[in-house]
Amino acid sequence: MTSTFKQWVSVCALAVGAFIFNTTEYIPIALLSDIGQSFGKAATEVGMMITVYAWIVALLSLPLMLMTKNIERRKLLLMLFALFALFHALSFFSWNFNILLVSRIGIALTHAVFWSITASLAVRLAPAGKTNQALGLLSTGTVLAMVLGIPLGRVVGQYFGWQLSFLLIGVCAAGVMLVLAKNLPALPSQNTGSLSSLPSLFKRRNLMLLYTMTVLIITAHFTAYSYIEPFVLQVGGFKAEQVTIVLSLYGLAGFAASYLFGKWFAKSQRLFMLG
Repeated sequence: MTSTFKQWVSVCALAVGAFIFNTTEYIPIALLSDIGQSFGKAATEVGMMITVYAWIVALLSLPLMLMTKNIERRKLLLMLFALFALFHALSFFSWNFNILLVSRIGIALTHAVFWSITASLAVRLAPAGKTNQALGLLSTGTVLAMVLGIPLGRVVGQYFGWQLSFLLIGVCAAGVMLVLAKNLPALPSQNTGSLSSLPSLFKRRNLMLLYTMTVLIITAHFTAYSYIEPFVLQVGGFKAEQVTIVLSLYGLAGFAASYLFGKWFAKSQRLFMLG
C-alpha cells in the first residue's frame, strides 16, 4: 500500500469521524420527543442534554486541548474514538435519563478534544499540495452530518428505538478507529500553543470580532434548531414521518449554502461578511 494512498485513507477516515462526531452532536435534536417519552419527560426537560453538551464543548475545548498538548496525536486520536464508542454503548444501555446525561457528558468531552486537533491533523496528513482538498473533505463530513446523519438517525430511532441510533454511531466510530489504527502514522504533537500565547490573540481586534460574530450566529442558529422536532410535531401538526423530510430539507439548505460559500467567498469576501 503506497504512502499517498494511506495518507488519503487517513484523511477520509478523519472526514468520516467529523461526520460521526457532528451527527452525535445533532442527533438528540431529531429524537427529543422519543427520548422524552421513554423517560416520561417533556421535550424541554430532555433538551437539557443538548445544553449541557454545548456548554462542555464551548468551555472545555481550550483547557482540554492544553491538557493533552504533549500526547502523541495518533495515540490521542485512538483513545478519543475508543472512549467515544464506549460512551455511545452507555447511551444505548441507559436505564434512566441521568445515565444518558452522563454518557452525553463523556461524549462531549471527546468531542471537545477531537475538534481541537482534527483540522491540523488533516493538513499534516494530506499529500503535498493537497491541504485544501483535505480540509474540504473534513468540511464535507461536517455538512453531511446535517444532510444525512440527522435524517438517518431519525428514521432509525423512529422505527427501531432511539437507543439504536446511538449504538450505530458508536459502532461506526469503532470502525473508523480500526481504520486509523491501521493507516495512521505516528504524529508527534506540534505547535499546540500555551496559556502564555493567549493574550496575543486578545489583542487582535478583527479576530475578536470574528469570534463574537461566530458565537452570536451559532447561538441564534441552535436556539431555533434545537427544538425543531417537537415544534414541527406539536405546533406545525406534521406527522412523525414528515419530520424526517423537514430535517433533510434543512440539511440540504445548509449543504447548498456551504457550496455557494466555498465557490464565491474568495471573490466577494466583504459582501459575504456584510450579508
